[in-house]
Amino acid sequence: MRTPSSPSPWRRAARWAGPLLLLVGLGACANTPPEDGPDALVGGGVNVPSGGTSGGFGGTPGFGGTPSGGSAGGFGGGGFGGEPDPGCEPGTRVGQCMICTAAREPTVDTFDPDCGDGGCAMYNRLDNVAEGEDEVCYEITSFPDGGNCTPEGECRTVDDPSECAEQGQVELIRARGPCQTLVGCSVNAQPAVRPVPFGTPCRGNGSCQAGGVCSVGGGPAIGENPDAGVGGGGGGGAPSEGCAGFVGQGVTFCQEGTYDDGTQYCEILSRTDPEQVNCDTICGRFRTYCVAAYNEFNDSCTHDGDIPCSELKKDQICLCARPE
Repeated sequence: MRTPSSPSPWRRAARWAGPLLLLVGLGACANTPPEDGPDALVGGGVNVPSGGTSGGFGGTPGFGGTPSGGSAGGFGGGGFGGEPDPGCEPGTRVGQCMICTAAREPTVDTFDPDCGDGGCAMYNRLDNVAEGEDEVCYEITSFPDGGNCTPEGECRTVDDPSECAEQGQVELIRARGPCQTLVGCSVNAQPAVRPVPFGTPCRGNGSCQAGGVCSVGGGPAIGENPDAGVGGGGGGGAPSEGCAGFVGQGVTFCQEGTYDDGTQYCEILSRTDPEQVNCDTICGRFRTYCVAAYNEFNDSCTHDGDIPCSELKKDQICLCARPE
């Protein structure tokens, strides 16, 4: 019986020669430059979109090309980190919170007009400001500090008032001259213009008349029809063309005037008995709006105290102004 002998060193070397030669051949293929074309195999058989010199496995870092910002261009060339997109016009919006830069590349913007105020409007406030003889009620508007877009390109919604910043003001209403005043220019209120009490001193030796107009030197109120009655009697003189429409139709013309800004007003005595109507409605019938309202005294144009324009009454005096 023959005893098995150990294989010689030469035989052992021959056993491993085949696999080694195969590995060497595969390595040579892996380092062979790829053919041109979008479907070329790069870095040992990884099919990569166009862009990249030898990316993928066994090549330079990155997915299919140079690291971010390389000339070969990220995903398929162009777009983010790649070649500029000829269709990306600078300054145009290409999606929510996205805008084209001067380099024709889309990027996240801090502002998008379609995203709104992000909830900051609830923190707007009103401010009463004196401007010469006028009082002005402004709404101070708020907007998300830093913009209404998130870094991820989404519309931003604030969770805290500290995230909002005051960005501007909008004029809501103005009381003109010394004989008008503002009321309600505060949070949760409706601002309105009201005349100061009749006879209040104004502009030196003047006094405030009906409708919030200052009469200087004992003459008629500034801009007022001198033939019109001033808060007394059964009515004033003949109205001008601007107030002629108030004659008849259940009303008596009292007086008229013009504010410093040129806005004309007409004061009328309204009798709607038995129906109760407010001055907002009465002025609206003549395509005007109510500036002030008063109780009437003894069925005349004499004032007997201020009342809201919204108060329902059978007889009252309405001061109506024409829209500018």
